Amino acid sequence: MPYAFRTALRHVRRHPLDAVLNVLGLAAGLTLVGLVALYAGSELRVDRFHPDAERVVRLSSEITDPSGETQTVATGPGPLGGLVRDDLPGVAAVVRLLPVWRPVERGDETIRVTGYWADASFFDVFGFTLAEGDPATALTRPGTVVLTEATAERLTGSRRALGATISVNDTLQLVVSGVIADRPRSHLQFEALWPMAQIEGEWGGGDWTSFNTYAFVRLTPSADPAAFAASVRGLAADRAGEAFGGLGMRVATLAEPLPSVYLSPTQDLQNVSGDRRLVTLLIGIALAVLAVAAINFVNLSTARSVERAREIGVRKALGAERGALVQQFLLEAVGLAFVAGAVALGLVAAAIPAFNGLVVSDLAVVDLLRPDRLALALAVVTLVGLLAGGYPALALARFRPAETLRGRTRPRRSSGWLRQGLVVVQFGVSTALLVAMLVVTGQLRHLRAQDDGFEREAVLTVDASEAQSGLRGGRAADLKAALGALPGVEAVAWSDAPPGRDGWNGQVVIPEGGSEADAVMMETVIVDADAAETLGLTLVAGRDLDADLATDAETGLLLNETAARELGWTPAAAVGRTIQTSGRWPGTVVGVVRDYRHHGAAVGLSPQVFFDLGASMHLLVRLASGAEVPAVQARLADSWAERLPGYPFRAEPLDAVYDAQYANEVRLSRAFGLFAGLAVVVACLGLFGLAAFAVQVRTKEVGVRKVLGAGVARLVATLSRDFAAPVVVGCLLAAPVAWWGLARWLSGFAERLTLTPLPFLAAGALALAVALLTVSVHTLRAATADPVRALRSE
Repeated sequence: MPYAFRTALRHVRRHPLDAVLNVLGLAAGLTLVGLVALYAGSELRVDRFHPDAERVVRLSSEITDPSGETQTVATGPGPLGGLVRDDLPGVAAVVRLLPVWRPVERGDETIRVTGYWADASFFDVFGFTLAEGDPATALTRPGTVVLTEATAERLTGSRRALGATISVNDTLQLVVSGVIADRPRSHLQFEALWPMAQIEGEWGGGDWTSFNTYAFVRLTPSADPAAFAASVRGLAADRAGEAFGGLGMRVATLAEPLPSVYLSPTQDLQNVSGDRRLVTLLIGIALAVLAVAAINFVNLSTARSVERAREIGVRKALGAERGALVQQFLLEAVGLAFVAGAVALGLVAAAIPAFNGLVVSDLAVVDLLRPDRLALALAVVTLVGLLAGGYPALALARFRPAETLRGRTRPRRSSGWLRQGLVVVQFGVSTALLVAMLVVTGQLRHLRAQDDGFEREAVLTVDASEAQSGLRGGRAADLKAALGALPGVEAVAWSDAPPGRDGWNGQVVIPEGGSEADAVMMETVIVDADAAETLGLTLVAGRDLDADLATDAETGLLLNETAARELGWTPAAAVGRTIQTSGRWPGTVVGVVRDYRHHGAAVGLSPQVFFDLGASMHLLVRLASGAEVPAVQARLADSWAERLPGYPFRAEPLDAVYDAQYANEVRLSRAFGLFAGLAVVVACLGLFGLAAFAVQVRTKEVGVRKVLGAGVARLVATLSRDFAAPVVVGCLLAAPVAWWGLARWLSGFAERLTLTPLPFLAAGALALAVALLTVSVHTLRAATADPVRALRSE
């Protein structure tokens, strides 16, 4: 065995506690970095599998209403894609996607299949591959459909379904013209694609006021993406402005690169999206915890420099060069880092299921074992070992042999200041994370404690989106009446957007007697005449919608208080007034409901308009007081199955739907709790090792103090003081940084906590208590030891 390895092993055997603490600390930091790296890599690779993905852009829309309020949506006017294809240079292909779902009959079962009407150029733009079929013709013929492999198996019983026939609406037969192979992660979520040619004549490409069409553009290799983005920005502005009839609406078209779409904040109701802020935050926290672990290594190595001074002096006297000594100490550091990396690899594999639940991901152990990722992990571990061991190696190799052999081995004053400074950093990071955990958790409780303005505790939502074809011809009214007559049911209503779900945003409303300068952009929520009663909404003026009045079904509507106010009316003055939108749908206000938090307390109140279109996408079912939920839900399912056989029954508490709006805050709270706890543990591991060494060095001092009459409590306080000071300083330095960051985070909430010193004091006290508890193991042992043995030890 080479001499360097024997020396490293000998040092580990002589100081096993230091080795264990270093390995555990580095392993904890590397485990967290590994998990976050897998998650961040998974999020950042979404849609990267498409060929030349950077040259594919999505045309999104930035819509500004007359008041100056702006929202960005992932869709655009229907004609925009064709205009880009025909008028702009540098365009290789354009595909338009129009969201659609269709009920497919399979025996007695009706299955809801979601997807898009898609242009034949779909496979020219995207990198989805066909397991069966020809991409050049798969989407060219009406009466055909392209399925994913999973959907083909679900509908036909086989993943190889080319040429198979599926039934839609009992009357339409579609032939499978292609089967899309299983694909990597994409923000586009679909089960089937239908040829746009089938509806082109009826749809006519849409109009400039309907922002319901996705458009993706593949640029030619010679095109400049930045120049294209500039040229497309104003393309829809004039046409949309004219189509809106002078309402003062301004529209800009944005070109978003395909790889950035998944993490884009652009509003997209059809597809999945990630959270770039969460990814960035997790990366930052993971690196901070790893830095805390590396600091442990530096601290313990420099603390042991006194003991290694004589070894270094002898080796230098025998001719060892400084470079060889640096190499020796770096080898020890990298060796420990490799051991920590091996431990971290096992911990990452074991922690993946729990981490998936924390960040809502689908990572698997197989993701960890890819050769490229293992090679990257090896490089990271080596780098961590070199960085963590670099300063100790240089410091140890700097000792002068003459001084060390004469017994002048007292470490420099600067090394003590360095160790204390690093402890300050460790506990500063830990305290900041603890404060963040307390504030985020407190903000989440604060949001949930707000009065939302409606009753949701005893309401179920029933998803009727898949049963729309079965609700025709009066069957919707029959279903609602049957469910409302069941024991334990108090009220039933239809709504397309129960609280917690988005209605139709972007409805431009002009008040009676107003002009385009008075237009207001509102959220439209489709309800029926029983929705206000079912949700417990309060009318502040006028009356509720009335199902027995034909005029209410045709032109009657409700406003919330914010909508009435932004139109320039008091609630009482709004009743009986009319509104106009884009030259259509004139309506009469019959009542004004008190503002309620449709989208939770995290966002502000927005203007809303409610009107009755009968059956919609969801049923709201209010349960009677004292009703047993499982029993009522079973009766609802039976009544549903009797009237809508083959259509799935899916019900969930409205509470769950509503609280899903706070999913990001829940994830942040859990992440900060986990990471703060881990940072504190890692910092305390280092403190534990430093305390062990410090007590060992001060053994004679403790003995003398005891002989002179010092009590145990005084000795413990004396020995602990040196460790308490950097912890307190770290907490104090972390406070303003944490305050600034949390104040910025809280500013994004409509309802938010008032930031006070309390969570900072609590976090600091907790960090200090844990630190003192950590060192007390050694200080108590030293303070209660026999002073005679302590004096003989030196």
